[in-house]
Amino acid sequence: MKTPVYIISLLFLFLHSCTQHEQKFQKSELIPAKDLVPVLYDLHLADGLLSISEIRKDYNDMDSLGQYVSILESYGYSLEQLNNTIEYYSSDPETLNEIYEKVIKQLSETEMEIISSDTSSITQKTRATGKYISR
Repeated sequence: MKTPVYIISLLFLFLHSCTQHEQKFQKSELIPAKDLVPVLYDLHLADGLLSISEIRKDYNDMDSLGQYVSILESYGYSLEQLNNTIEYYSSDPETLNEIYEKVIKQLSETEMEIISSDTSSITQKTRATGKYISR
């Protein structure tokens, strides 16, 4: 299932590539670069979590776009600012790539922490019971 964040990003990249004019935004219309990495990290983390059915059922009362808006608002930004920011950086794919490299690095680190935590938990349970679990 494609999520609105991915769809919005791809839509703006497509629209930007189809137009010849360059959109100018005021700073207040954009999410500052220093905040963009943590915002995107949280949006993609939420997207991943909401793809897990056990978690998704706890949030049935709100659609995924509502979750994203909630995350953006927790940082003090709007969906329009995110859209403007993605459109702005789509004219500078090198910078957008650098931003996403940081986001991917943080997501990978989080994944490794979770895997390490799960492995450690299994090892501790195994030692406590004296039984070995094969995978």
